[in-house]
Amino acid sequence: MKNQDVYDMVNKRILELMESGEFSWHKPWKGDGQPCNLETKRAYRGINTWTLGYTEFNSPYWLTYKQARKFGGHVRKGEKSNTVVFWKPLRNVKVTNDDGDDERKNVLLLKYYRVFNAEQCDGIDHKIPVVEVNDNDPLAECDKVWEGYEDKPELVFNNPGRAFYKPSVDTINMPKLEQFDGSEEYYSTLFHESIHSTGHKERLNRLKPDFFGGQDYSREELVAEMGAAFLCGVTGINNKTEYNSAAYLQGWAKELRNDRRLFVNAAAQAQKASDWILGKEQNNGEAYTDETADAGSNKKKEGEPVAC
Repeated sequence: MKNQDVYDMVNKRILELMESGEFSWHKPWKGDGQPCNLETKRAYRGINTWTLGYTEFNSPYWLTYKQARKFGGHVRKGEKSNTVVFWKPLRNVKVTNDDGDDERKNVLLLKYYRVFNAEQCDGIDHKIPVVEVNDNDPLAECDKVWEGYEDKPELVFNNPGRAFYKPSVDTINMPKLEQFDGSEEYYSTLFHESIHSTGHKERLNRLKPDFFGGQDYSREELVAEMGAAFLCGVTGINNKTEYNSAAYLQGWAKELRNDRRLFVNAAAQAQKASDWILGKEQNNGEAYTDETADAGSNKKKEGEPVAC
């Protein structure tokens, strides 16, 4: 299957969720936790968090047909699989550049495989661990995430009516906690701005200096909201920003129909950004692409963009 066919397969699933009314940024998964592989216990990442998280199953555990057989069980007849995508690095591949000339590059090929939820299988109960109940205070966990963001920007309250990230001075401006309807609203907004801040040239170098107001800005907002949803899921709060509105979802659905790579790449960047904030090791694993926006100059300009 070609790269674009895999994108189409993933996008079809995302559009189905959006059109069904089930899709939101409230939390990338339901039930007992983040989707992971039953054998390796490795969490699925990037767009897989969404495509596996928004299913009818409550179990977080997934496995391939062969893994079910390996565990002495089997997938029940008639059960439908779900798709997991990953990036396979290919070296020294001949590609044609924008000038029509051939050149050799290292590329990442989008691949996929099929998985089934543990609830679709028989005979594997002995392999399913008991899910520990997390009794941590979600708001305290939000504080830990923010405080643990090692190279975080300065948090200021200079403009009490707005929340935004300002790249030139590397600050996040927030209304004060008491101005929000509740603590979840405050922290989900802070997480959204924090994801923007990872795009600074001294971090993940994702933000272009002229991204505000154009297509790049819309895509950056998508990255920020997906990243905020990851962080909300990790801490156990609901994501309650304005980007959950039907208008935003409809706009992104329209863009998705014009850009097959939009959601897969945005989810990869969002995963990378949330990993940065959480202090996790950066790598080119299953969630990531090799495409990172060039931040360019950081000189202050008139009408300087801010990320909201």
